[in-house]
Amino acid sequence: MDFSRLGKRKTPIAATEHRGITLRQLKDLEAFIDRHADKDGLLPGWLDYNGKTCHKDRINLYDVVKYVVKPATEAQKCSYVELVAPKGTTVQTPRWFVSHWWGEPVKDFFKALKKHAFVRGLKKTDAYWVCAYANNQHDLGSEIPTDPKESAFFKAMQQAEVRAISACDQT
Repeated sequence: MDFSRLGKRKTPIAATEHRGITLRQLKDLEAFIDRHADKDGLLPGWLDYNGKTCHKDRINLYDVVKYVVKPATEAQKCSYVELVAPKGTTVQTPRWFVSHWWGEPVKDFFKALKKHAFVRGLKKTDAYWVCAYANNQHDLGSEIPTDPKESAFFKAMQQAEVRAISACDQT
């Protein structure tokens, strides 16, 4: 699979807590998923936990990490944010720390953040801290230490202008 539209090289952002993701970067991920779907919205070869073909509107973060994040970042062993950050970026400090369930459809999650950004009148450069995109999925041990206060989760909450938002499903 060609991941080059997402990013071609790692842009190192040393501190995980400064690896916020922008809506533009999330929209690019959404477009990538859409491009790989067939006319019925199915993602051939992308199987969910139950062995069923993923659908572009219902694919969850577990599957996005498995089929996009990890393979796209494999060669450079970096976080997703480091892959998609513009060249020369050293920080994408989050304004918000996002708590959410990995099992929700990513499109619902994206929709919730888009609405949040609209309501808040955010700039294109404003970023959210989302663990799956900020943490290096190839080296989670170094990203999640035993002392919670040393974790990127804690540090990102401290960096964020608003400590946390919770993205909930539609039900």
